[in-house]
Parts: sequence; C-alpha cells; structure tokens
Amino acid sequence: MAISPKRVDAVTFDMQPRYFHADAAARGPRRPPRDYGLYLFDSFKVFDGKTCVAINNWPGGQLALAEVNAARDTFEVIGRSLPRVRQP
Repeated sequence: MAISPKRVDAVTFDMQPRYFHADAAARGPRRPPRDYGLYLFDSFKVFDGKTCVAINNWPGGQLALAEVNAARDTFEVIGRSLPRVRQP
C-alpha cells in the first residue's frame, strides 16, 4: 500500500508512519515522529463516486482523509485535520 498526497506534493510514499508524519509536519505543528501506529480509521465510504477512508497515526497525532484507488493499494491524502489552538 502507499500514501499518495498528490493533491499536496505529487509524491507517493510507502505506507509507513514516518512519511505520513514528515508530510504533516511540513504543514503545521511539529510533534515527535512515531514509526508505528498507522491505521485505517473507520470503514471505506463512497462520496461522489470516490472511495474514501480516514488514516490515523494516533501516537504521532496525525489524521487525514484519503481517497482510495480501485485496487485499494494507493491512498491519496486529500485533507488533513487541523490542530486545535487553545485560546487564553
């Protein structure tokens, strides 16, 4: 399987937490990387004819929505969660 954040960087990575973390860290707050804990979260859902699933790296603090190809071997990151900012 692979994570393909084409809509972000046009790069395909092996489906490993370190790549998911590095891509997320380049766009926002940096949390310590974790090289474990990458999960497909929830079931596959179809929106406008496209199959999607949430990808979660709970230990590393990343969550993203991914579009899945027909073979279900490539996951294209199409959106990420934004961290909450505490207001004083």
